[in-house]
Amino acid sequence: MGVVRRSDNEKPKYKYPWNVPTSKTLYGKWDPFAPNDVAILVEGAPDVMALQQAGLPDGWSVFGCFGAGIHYPQAMLLAEINPTIIITAFDDDKAGILAAQRARWSITTAPVVSHHWSRNGGNDPGEVPVEARIQGLQETLQRAKKETR
Repeated sequence: MGVVRRSDNEKPKYKYPWNVPTSKTLYGKWDPFAPNDVAILVEGAPDVMALQQAGLPDGWSVFGCFGAGIHYPQAMLLAEINPTIIITAFDDDKAGILAAQRARWSITTAPVVSHHWSRNGGNDPGEVPVEARIQGLQETLQRAKKETR
């Protein structure tokens, strides 16, 4: 058990317990007995909670990468989850946009599509109205399915 706290004046912005290997861990809940159709990658614990608050559809899981980007051990954990498609929904800043591009290159176990929160009026899930969070992700998923036909 750990506590995530935000620091407004320090870097890094979020403080995680000292013994959490953040580059080898994904933050979120996964049910190995449930279908895992869609995996959503976000930056941190507050983003995970913002999407869970909005009510994820069945078969959807959300995971925080503890920063802007996914590391190789995290990609291996994601491969074990075996989703049909992965949506990167990092913050709409320079670091988040670059992280989404890197994820497309480093994740090879499922198609990767990028979601941009600015389409829904924010920079990250917490800035988007609750009712628009899942709707925006569903629109990104529909666009991706049209592009792959």
